[in-house]
Amino acid sequence: MTDRELKAAEIGLKARWSMAIAQQKKLRQDPANTKARDYATYLAVGYLHAVAEILETTKGSTIGEAIVMDWKDEIEDSEGERLIY
Repeated sequence: MTDRELKAAEIGLKARWSMAIAQQKKLRQDPANTKARDYATYLAVGYLHAVAEILETTKGSTIGEAIVMDWKDEIEDSEGERLIY
């Protein structure tokens, strides 16, 4: 994985995770609409696992997971909220 591809994966994961957190926050105001939240959450979690697997094959099993978990934590810290999944 090139540095450019790694940066694209980071940006994509952070965007999806942030979107899922936003949907989670929105659900508190409109509890009847769970489909959008569920979709955003499943998409973000799936993306996280896919990127982790790619990184594990190119950088090693423990390093790949650590990288994506750091990205996830960065977004959750900046949003001030954890994604519940």
